[in-house]
Amino acid sequence: MSKKTRKQTFLDEMEKVVPWADLEALIAPYYCEGVKGRPPFALQTMLRTHFMQQCSPCLTRQWRRRLNMRVDPDVLNAFKATGPGWQTRINAALRDAVEHGLAKA
Repeated sequence: MSKKTRKQTFLDEMEKVVPWADLEALIAPYYCEGVKGRPPFALQTMLRTHFMQQCSPCLTRQWRRRLNMRVDPDVLNAFKATGPGWQTRINAALRDAVEHGLAKA
């Protein structure tokens, strides 16, 4: 038997502590019927998706933002020459500058 992932452990805990049937019974009278347009997703799917968005441990950290910036070509080429993950290394270099007081957070 393989070891459980953190995701699977989290999902198993959610199954134990969330009263899914009770919540579905409360929401069902108000859930869309899908008369027009695309067929709706199942209530169970939507409810669980909502809970995952609200409770997932991976969502508690702040996500990175997309950035457009100008850098000298030689600097960019030096990072790109390091291979895959060069953008992560630029981020690490910038973080190091902030942590050492070279730039204000």
